[in-house]
Amino acid sequence: MSERDWPPFTNPNWRPLRDVIAFVSRHFGSVRMAETKLYAALVFRDLLSIRERADGVREPLTYWEKINFSVVVSIHSPGELDSDDDITIVLGDEWLSPYSIFVWWPDVERLCGLTAAQPEPATPAKTQPKQAAKTPRPARSTPKRAATPKQKPAKHRTKRTKQRITVKRKLVDTALNLLRDKHPEKYSEGFSKAQPAVVVSQIKPIWAKVCKAEGVSPDDYKPPKWDMVARAIGRRRD
Repeated sequence: MSERDWPPFTNPNWRPLRDVIAFVSRHFGSVRMAETKLYAALVFRDLLSIRERADGVREPLTYWEKINFSVVVSIHSPGELDSDDDITIVLGDEWLSPYSIFVWWPDVERLCGLTAAQPEPATPAKTQPKQAAKTPRPARSTPKRAATPKQKPAKHRTKRTKQRITVKRKLVDTALNLLRDKHPEKYSEGFSKAQPAVVVSQIKPIWAKVCKAEGVSPDDYKPPKWDMVARAIGRRRD
């Protein structure tokens, strides 16, 4: 998007990100959709956001592409934010509070379709000189479309995808077992209290070792993303 002027940071239209997540979740009836729409809009700066530091100073927050942002969906209330603890905002090793980040509310209303975006001013059309009418040419017959190679049946593609997912999940389970042995003080009783973003960051350094142990190449199986780890440790059920 084009560069915009930042409103005064003391303006009451700056609302905490926690309240924004709750509002957008209720509006769309889905916490997962709210997470997706908000993160994309924040990365592309369709939503202006600022951060309030510990000393009370507010500053623009313009590096969302470096932030791990996720919201856990509760199976009991998939359309509403269940708890503040379900919100993960991590920048490197720093955990950010959803109450220390503020979003410009008019942008939120536009995201939800409650206000229309301002249209760009129309450019006056140039007057074209009149041309003599052309004699219509006879229509040509539609050329035949070149034959394309037959695609593999969808059933075979689906089966191959399921096999890859099964292998990937086995790799994740192996990685979790290694983390349990490596960090017994944290994970001796499992991962039910662990934050998925933290587990993902711990899996990445040992992923090549995990793939080697299972006899696959790390080039073929990339490290797992947040949602797969969240399911594996029981923090996500969908």
